[in-house]
Amino acid sequence: MYFLEFIRFDNISKMMIPMDSIEWNALQKAASSTLTQMETSSYPTNTTPSATTDIEVERRTATTTEDASTADETPAASTLASDVEDTQPTATAKALAEHEPTEDVTTTAAASASDIEDTQPTATANAPTEHEPTQDETPTAATSATDMEHIEPAVTATANATPTPQDKPGGVFIFKTIHAHDVLRTICTLDKFFNNGPKYAIRIFADEQVPESTIVELKKINPIVDLQVIVDEVKWKQLPDEFSPVEKEAMAANCTIESCTTRNIHIGYVYMGYWRYRGMAYEESLQDFDYFITLDGDAYLTRPWDFDPFQVLHDNDLAGFFVTDFTNYGFDDGIEETAYAVFGKYLEGRGYLNSNDTFPYFDADGRFNHRSIYGCFFGGRLDFFRSPDFREYSRRMVKYTYDSRVDEQVVIGMGWSMLAADRVWHFPS
Repeated sequence: MYFLEFIRFDNISKMMIPMDSIEWNALQKAASSTLTQMETSSYPTNTTPSATTDIEVERRTATTTEDASTADETPAASTLASDVEDTQPTATAKALAEHEPTEDVTTTAAASASDIEDTQPTATANAPTEHEPTQDETPTAATSATDMEHIEPAVTATANATPTPQDKPGGVFIFKTIHAHDVLRTICTLDKFFNNGPKYAIRIFADEQVPESTIVELKKINPIVDLQVIVDEVKWKQLPDEFSPVEKEAMAANCTIESCTTRNIHIGYVYMGYWRYRGMAYEESLQDFDYFITLDGDAYLTRPWDFDPFQVLHDNDLAGFFVTDFTNYGFDDGIEETAYAVFGKYLEGRGYLNSNDTFPYFDADGRFNHRSIYGCFFGGRLDFFRSPDFREYSRRMVKYTYDSRVDEQVVIGMGWSMLAADRVWHFPS
């Protein structure tokens, strides 16, 4: 079993850490001490930057023409009102099995900015990342044709191994944030406790412009790492193209920058959820990678990782991993009925994460049990989000995200449970 203990520094909750293993006050003190050490210690100086390792900063403005991220999927300028369909909830598993997925899949590519046994790697956390209402948030994964089949991968141990460059999986750490400097501490601890060895690429998707001083600080951490900052000051302020012009006009009165959805959430936070399940996998700067891990800017490593999560994903043919889950009452409108409509034929043998005994997503009566992964630390295959069934499911969920703040974590969790199931592993905290 692979263990990844973690807490979030400004949102410390007993449900997120096993109290029988670490006393609560001592944990907080240790986390604070680690951060202080990181701030007062010098940056790595044993690496020499080359001409090709400078940080690239891509800035997008209102006049930017956004390219399609893949050849077979093109972002649509707008979506017909009929494409945002109402789905009819079904009460039981029998009714669920009667539904068939919609065949006319609309693939709108939102190309936007932005356990090792007996080991205890830890991550902690500080400032909320993306306009966060400080509650729950969110992970990701990928699917191939074999994801439609029930697969039980053989467990491959990858402890204490740093992959050589030729063997290293194509992995990338992804950060979605308002300001790039909000993730400096996380990236620093990531390099100190893990990435200084394998040097996986890093992509920061920011909503606001990045000052030169932040670029300098990012370069200091590890000049060899392929790190890019993608700035998009436009997309997050707009209603996505899954809505028709008429729908956008009708929604505009109730969705402003500062107050969007029935919960009055900053639109940037709403967009972050949408982007992670709908647009992230289509970002141009991510097309050369197979695997991702997303971390919030308030999640810090506090000790070395004893295994490489990317290697575990690769060696065991996984679609994803998550470190903790929770019951997401009130933030999952549309999840059950949309799953019935799109994933009905996959119910048999699916509808869980890790194993049916540990993380089932449906009860004995076939009703969704409000499970969700936490979105602040998870990872998986990027191509999962490009699979036709997940694209159709996520397309139908966009209206719920912008109406009642249905986050990416419950959308991705349900998608994983129906399309990957035991190919999504739990790395318990």
